[in-house]
Amino acid sequence: MKKLVWLLTLNLILNNVFAGPVRVGNGDDGDDLQSFTLLTEGPIVESRRKAVELLKSYNIQKIEGLGALIPEVENTKLYMTKKGLSPKRLAELGAFTNDATGLVYARTMPEAYAATRFFPASKNLNESQLIALHIHEGLHRSLPYNIREDEQICSTITQAILAPETSRDKISKTVAKYVKKENNSGAVAQTKTKLYVPEKSRLHRPSRLGLEYRRYQQDEESKDVKSVGINSMYVLSSHLYPFGQNENAMGLGVDVSIVQTENENFMGPLSLSARYRLYTRRDFDIEGFAQLNMNSLSDDELKNSLMGRDTTKIGITLATRKDLFFIENDFSYTLESQVEETIGNVDYTYTFGSIMGVNLRAGAHYKGFMLGGFAEILLSDNFIIEGGDFQEDTGRTRIVSWGPHLEYRKNQYSLVVKGRFILDSTDDTSYDYLSDLMGYGVGQGSLQTQFNVYY
Repeated sequence: MKKLVWLLTLNLILNNVFAGPVRVGNGDDGDDLQSFTLLTEGPIVESRRKAVELLKSYNIQKIEGLGALIPEVENTKLYMTKKGLSPKRLAELGAFTNDATGLVYARTMPEAYAATRFFPASKNLNESQLIALHIHEGLHRSLPYNIREDEQICSTITQAILAPETSRDKISKTVAKYVKKENNSGAVAQTKTKLYVPEKSRLHRPSRLGLEYRRYQQDEESKDVKSVGINSMYVLSSHLYPFGQNENAMGLGVDVSIVQTENENFMGPLSLSARYRLYTRRDFDIEGFAQLNMNSLSDDELKNSLMGRDTTKIGITLATRKDLFFIENDFSYTLESQVEETIGNVDYTYTFGSIMGVNLRAGAHYKGFMLGGFAEILLSDNFIIEGGDFQEDTGRTRIVSWGPHLEYRKNQYSLVVKGRFILDSTDDTSYDYLSDLMGYGVGQGSLQTQFNVYY
């Protein structure tokens, strides 16, 4: 008997709360939101948190057609009408039905990531009613396109989720009655709901076209022998993200370089790279990456140099971007490789051990300006020189690096000034012994300027 009374009460609540269309006013987000203030605390915000907990308890995301419901409820911005609005203006915003006899508690646009607007009557709802309201409005944004504006369908699914002794199977059966209609119509692709991408995610405009200039800091020993007297390098970068379904973005990148010495210019390393979004949640992005740097220097250009090897690097990036700051952690591993060289009548083999790298980047940003930097630890396994009767090895070496980062970004354009310098190293080891010109450079470090276009 109690269950019956509860269901009847819930049905009455849903019919009252969800009466009327879902669009607000003329449907213009910008004009409508000027009449609302953002909610960051209070009963409506707290009930939203409990609605998310309820949905997660049923693993709602695993039900076909409801994959985007939790992100929509969890991440929609909540607004309340500003004080002092006249009944006429409230009516224009959709707060009242045409005859002004029935109240409407909230409105949302039937599209992904739209805000939820609450009206004064919602302040009289209890917690259970607010939870139902959050879920109902989330359904208007997350259901397949051909049914998300149907009030009856949204109300029925909401009741199925909130019913006593409900289960994921019962909810799934209710949803299947309506999602099947779309499948039968041949519009199967529309049932694939999108994942929520945080506002500050690096997945927004991930593609980049950049031009970079690096000026190296050399000591006399490196300048004369190890790095062929390399003074500077230009790098043209093109990183595109054309692959992947929805937000499972996969990007491929090409970097082409021109190396400058005191006497000549020649083609530098060619780099091919790939990045793939592994996971995005709670404003965190996790990406896997791989990079192949291929030497393009000729034997004549490589005389007395350690710069002739190819490098293969794999790793993972963890990143978060907030309103005022960002933090990124890179964990990388560079595979071992060799370079062969003939000096006189003696053949020499240089073996570069694998490199384990840990990189922390952080910074603060305000409007278009960003100020930050990085700290990095590189652990390189044994560097071995073999030739004739000669053999020498360094054992494991350590290089601790740091560098500043100053950037100005306007829309999709940015201008960057940054640096990379050695803070500490084993036996005064320089970047030459890593033999990764594209990745770490040469000598004791570099100062870099960069212009980027993001899209």
